[in-house]
Amino acid sequence: MSQKSKHYQLIELENGEIIVVHETWVSPEKQHVFWPPYPDNYTYRRSLEKREEPAAHWTIHPTKRVIYRTDNLPKALAKVKKAEYTSNIVYYHLLPHIVTLKEQNSQILAAIRQNIL
Repeated sequence: MSQKSKHYQLIELENGEIIVVHETWVSPEKQHVFWPPYPDNYTYRRSLEKREEPAAHWTIHPTKRVIYRTDNLPKALAKVKKAEYTSNIVYYHLLPHIVTLKEQNSQILAAIRQNIL
């Protein structure tokens, strides 16, 4: 029994971005993806649907992991938002800003409570 190919892959890049690519856009060693220079989602999606082969002018991005594989493009695209919310990505470079915002919010809440109570 032959295994059905999973043409579309949901990939997490090294920079934390999550994208959908066609399997031919992934390097043979699976450590990089080729990305088309298209200015809009319509052209990008047509490229996926046509299974366009990477060209010399496409950019190359390092990958972190493959999150999901499927042969159904709409399903892959729908998984992007879910993966963005449920991924265990931690943006360490943002943590100092998050802590600062939490401290500021705590101070604001404390001031509001003092005036209300």
